[in-house]
Amino acid sequence: MIVVLTLERGSNQLLAGPDIVSRGFVYVRESEELLDKAREIAALCGGSLGAALDMLQNPAFFAPHELCERTFFSVHGARDVPVLSFLLKDKKDDADELLSLLSQKAREYLLYAMRAGELPQRAREAACQEWWEHAAPARIERVLAAVLEARKQRAANVSWPAIAENLLFIISEEIVPWQPS
Repeated sequence: MIVVLTLERGSNQLLAGPDIVSRGFVYVRESEELLDKAREIAALCGGSLGAALDMLQNPAFFAPHELCERTFFSVHGARDVPVLSFLLKDKKDDADELLSLLSQKAREYLLYAMRAGELPQRAREAACQEWWEHAAPARIERVLAAVLEARKQRAANVSWPAIAENLLFIISEEIVPWQPS
C-alpha cells in the first residue's frame, strides 16, 4: 500500500489527500472500512509513521476526534444543543484539543467551500456533515471566529460547559439550514 499526502512546506499542514493506493495487498472492494480507517490515520498523523503507530497503540487517541464529530458536527438544530452540551460538559481537560479539531475541520470545509481544497473526509459519527459541505464560506468563517473567541474565553477561565454550549448554538445558527418547526 502507498499513502500519498500533499503537505505545505514549513508548516506541514495537510493540503491534499491522503490517497491510498493498493497494489494487490488489500482487495479494495472488500476492505473499504479498513481503507477509510487508514485514510483517517494518515490524515491525522500528517504522514508521520511514528505518529501513526502511536495512534494505533493508544485507543484513547481517537476519543476526542469521535467526540468532536458526535457533537460539533452533529448539530441538527438548537433543540439538540442541551444534549450535545451534556456530552461535552465534563471534557474540560480535552477542551483545547476539541477546539483545535473543530477549527481544523472547519478550515477544511472553508477551503472546500471556496473551491481551494478537496472535500474533507466524512466521519462515521458525524450526522450533519452534508450541511457543512454546503455552507456558505461567510458562515464557516463566523464559526471559525467563534472558535477563536472560545480560545480567548478558555484563556480567561470561562467555564468550558458555557463555551461549548455557545459554540453549539453558533453552529446551529450558522451551519444548520433553516427548518420550520
